[in-house]
Amino acid sequence: MKVHFARTRVPNGASIVDTMIDRLAGQAEPQRHVGTADPAEADVILFPDCHLLGLDWRLTAIATTDLARRYPEKVAVYDERDVPWCRFPGIYVSMPSPCFDRTWQVAGSYYTIEDPTTRLDGGTSSIEQDLLFGFVGGRTHPCRDAVFALDADRAHVESTEGFVFYDPTSLHFAERRRNFAEIVFRSKFVLCPRGWGTSSIRLYETMAAGRAPVIIADEWVPPTGPDWSAFSITWPEGRIAELPRILAEREADAEEMGRRARLAFDSWFAPAVVLSRQLDQLEERLRPGGFVGFPSGGVKDAQYRRALVANARTRYHEVKAKVAGVVRR
Repeated sequence: MKVHFARTRVPNGASIVDTMIDRLAGQAEPQRHVGTADPAEADVILFPDCHLLGLDWRLTAIATTDLARRYPEKVAVYDERDVPWCRFPGIYVSMPSPCFDRTWQVAGSYYTIEDPTTRLDGGTSSIEQDLLFGFVGGRTHPCRDAVFALDADRAHVESTEGFVFYDPTSLHFAERRRNFAEIVFRSKFVLCPRGWGTSSIRLYETMAAGRAPVIIADEWVPPTGPDWSAFSITWPEGRIAELPRILAEREADAEEMGRRARLAFDSWFAPAVVLSRQLDQLEERLRPGGFVGFPSGGVKDAQYRRALVANARTRYHEVKAKVAGVVRR
């Protein structure tokens, strides 16, 4: 499959287009997909910068490009937004299961996943695995309130209010990222509750660290490929209080689950393979002539209404903050 990676109007330094081009060129053998600079000869025109389009939740910046107008049957997206809408076929990281349509959508992972080992200057050899389970994160979903309420021996649960893991300007950025990594490696199980989106990047970082993830996300759609039951525990959002007992009963399995988690990460989500794996699945959605039959204006379903409401709330809070700022001055 020939793929053309398309740009949108985002800051040059923020776009992941160049990274994707390089990754595809250096993918592990066999090379089933190739990049092309010519959209006319491409089988798929992939727009990967949806998460950088801010309040443009309808992806109008993509829909109005010359490429989307000339080749509508070829356009697809890689979309890692927390509240996505299926405006185009593509790879979706956090599309909720009630609205997930395998005809047009691939359940994807976050494209850039960092091995937590890189945050530790001295490596992991001196870190004792003394915790049954751990969690370090913010209150980005109601189910996390139940996580923070857990009271158990050999557990570390820590709130990080005001910290954004991908923003270097966050207070004590390096120190907090290092602390996160240390807690992961100290833990036999790592709790991975959903946040604003159904998915969580900590799930994949936990796998990269060789620890057993506990997935708490009722509407999360797992990416196809790995045998998730072999290395993870999927747990209902409404039964979080039971987890200390359940994990204590499974403690003897944790080491082997962690080993399998790392193997699954290397096979499906590591930088050398993740793009190729997900393009394999996107190719399966193609028909002769492209994504023929996809609604020209996007899928107007329940997720469309969710995204509409979420966007309206965001705009309301932004306007409120601006007004408050004017009053304070």
